Amino acid sequence: RAIGASEVDEAGRFDVRGMPAGDRYLAVAVDGAARSVLAQPEMLQALRPLATPLRIDDGGMHELALTAVPRPRP
Repeated sequence: RAIGASEVDEAGRFDVRGMPAGDRYLAVAVDGAARSVLAQPEMLQALRPLATPLRIDDGGMHELALTAVPRPRP
């Protein structure tokens, strides 16, 4: 599995690079959570139903509108 994370910039945009191509990704914006917390298996499981499916093609760029969710308490 691959996990990518990014901070949101002043314009509300984020950029995650280096993810391998595939169609099994989920994207979610979480308000107020450290990367180390988000990578924990129980946190990933709690975020799964809140995430948006995403397919990444080789060399692809995507625009994806996400609404931040509060950090779940697994």
